[in-house]
Amino acid sequence: PDDQQQKSISALDASVRQVDRLVREFSDYSAPVTMEKKPTDVSAVLATSLEAAAAQCAAKNIALEKDLVPGPWLVQGDGPRLRQCFDNLLRNAMEAQPNGGAIHVTASKNTKELVLRFADSGPGVAPEHRTDLFEFGKTTKVGGSGIGLPLSQLIVESHGGSLVYEDQNGATGASFRLTLALEGN
Repeated sequence: PDDQQQKSISALDASVRQVDRLVREFSDYSAPVTMEKKPTDVSAVLATSLEAAAAQCAAKNIALEKDLVPGPWLVQGDGPRLRQCFDNLLRNAMEAQPNGGAIHVTASKNTKELVLRFADSGPGVAPEHRTDLFEFGKTTKVGGSGIGLPLSQLIVESHGGSLVYEDQNGATGASFRLTLALEGN
């Protein structure tokens, strides 16, 4: 009985956490996105997201690979909102490959903009789903809310940037390109 009780409590706890996340995402999406823009080092924000994802990736047998230009990458931005976006992209990549795989995060920049890419080795997004990938409520994931990608895109666009799905030229997996204007440009 104790073992069964523990399983029931664990299942209930997981359900409560999922509902809590859905409610937070929905309220974030339905309310106006407020930004507290100030000089922000995106490399530090991304490093925090990657550090948080590392243990989860290791537990799921997912290699977390990074190819990042040295920071700082300064933008006028809201660090917590950017972190929310990065966390969502990393979570999606982990959920796309439950039996192990790889996530590859790259960062490149020029004098005007920063380009981040989040790619995974999962099954990718079927061509028929790519057009509505960023539409509120659209999802192909079991238990998905259809809120994460639209909210992430909204956050990036509120920073004057863009978040798009990229075709990987025949390679498997999904890839998202996030572009932000660097400060002073």
